[in-house]
Amino acid sequence: MNPLKSYALCAAVLVGLAACGSSDHGGTSALTGSGSGASASTGLSLSQTDKQFVISDGTTSLTLDRNDWHARWSMAGTTLFEDAAAAAGAQTQLTNPDYARFNNLLNGINQAYPGLPQVTYQPLAYLNGAQWHYATGVSAVQVAGNVATVSLTTDDGLGATLTFTYAADGSVKLHYVPAAANVTAVSTAWASPAGQAWFGGGQRFSSTNLRGTALPLWISHGPDSNRQTSTTEIAASFFWSPSGSGAAIDSDARGE
Repeated sequence: MNPLKSYALCAAVLVGLAACGSSDHGGTSALTGSGSGASASTGLSLSQTDKQFVISDGTTSLTLDRNDWHARWSMAGTTLFEDAAAAAGAQTQLTNPDYARFNNLLNGINQAYPGLPQVTYQPLAYLNGAQWHYATGVSAVQVAGNVATVSLTTDDGLGATLTFTYAADGSVKLHYVPAAANVTAVSTAWASPAGQAWFGGGQRFSSTNLRGTALPLWISHGPDSNRQTSTTEIAASFFWSPSGSGAAIDSDARGE
């Protein structure tokens, strides 16, 4: 499983995930804290054990680990999106090779958006100063109607809030807000099975299958282009896979 990374330069990010299926049932139910049991109504249902929370809309299930943060969104036993698992001993943040390659202003213009000097492959991470922080677990989940609000623990002890809003068309919107002040970027990473293709991102001068590439979500000339003669790429912050799922970032912030 290879990680698929996305980040945006903003303090909070709204991401929409889409898959086959629908949910819009109304009503309310809520469970928070530790313990076990389930609560169901005409809205979302929430069950919990001492290890996990499970949010369901009757078609899909979202499983959240209490400790060592991990999320898996599935339908009929098939995984739609799953957080990338950090390799044992993996570094929290890494030097971004694209930054050294594209941070080369010529008459005030980079050949391609260089991204950030340091990046991370930790799911639900945020940049504060020069340090990336990340989600470490779930302390509570509350469900009301078609909205699930998740209280996250983070490695810096400040926490974050993650909101899932389920729409009638089968999509789910994620809104991630770290509690830390002066957050300049947020990032997340999903697992991507070997051979899975990814398309989207707007008008590009490279391949249509974007797997294995770093895709700048910012208008630029594009990698390997001639800044003197080329037209610019057109960035669109969405991607999708023929496996039946996709994601879009509802923001005009710079990203990759």
